[in-house]
Amino acid sequence: MNVIDERLLPNGRRDYFDPSPHLRHIENHIQSIINGVVKRCRNASSNRVQSRKVQTLLEHMDSAYSLAGAGYLNAKDSKALVAEALKRLQELEENMNEENLNCQPNGKKLVELKRKLNGFKPKRGRPSLENVCSREVVTYQRIFRALTELCNSPSTAREMIEGVLRSA
Repeated sequence: MNVIDERLLPNGRRDYFDPSPHLRHIENHIQSIINGVVKRCRNASSNRVQSRKVQTLLEHMDSAYSLAGAGYLNAKDSKALVAEALKRLQELEENMNEENLNCQPNGKKLVELKRKLNGFKPKRGRPSLENVCSREVVTYQRIFRALTELCNSPSTAREMIEGVLRSA
């Protein structure tokens, strides 16, 4: 006899139960509960993956803002970099629903970053390229623009730019 249902009888080896409609009913009931748990686990995993993707994108956009404001690029290229970051943020914002935008920390970061990018003003005057003579500044800025376009992330581009400047 089983604690759950007295109609469940152990089999001869006592490692399971004799097949019966009652056993199938219990198995089906347990299976539906397990399916619900599996579905919740998969949804939670999907949400975590999406949250990490959003976090990574926000970090890229923040480093784009920092690179644009560092003075390594000319004003036109800095504005283009910020405009591209704003475009990607707009796409992200369209994909996030209103609830996620207001409740999640990523939603708040997105709003703050968008405000920061909208208020961006490029540096004017001589760029902050200390070890570079003034005749070569334009060449370096072109190289830095190419690095920015070729690198996967603005933070990687900035590291490479700073490496170039250290060796200059």
